[in-house]
Amino acid sequence: MNECEKIDRCQFFLQIMPGMPQTSKLVRNFYCMGNFTRCARYQVGKMLGLQAVPDNLSPSDRLQADLLLETARLEIEA
Repeated sequence: MNECEKIDRCQFFLQIMPGMPQTSKLVRNFYCMGNFTRCARYQVGKMLGLQAVPDNLSPSDRLQADLLLETARLEIEA
């Protein structure tokens, strides 16, 4: 199975999800274990670097990811 190379060090799971093991397992199974290229965290990290990924960015938060990517694009163009 194809899984995200950052699965064991993803700050979202390490800092935000430890108190929600069932939810964490569901999210990991969906995003980290095969659909990781759809993960908002993965996409921001790939485009802007891991330092640009907020710890609390949810894997499903495409709206926030798009905002981060667009803001970075505008800063580059300025």
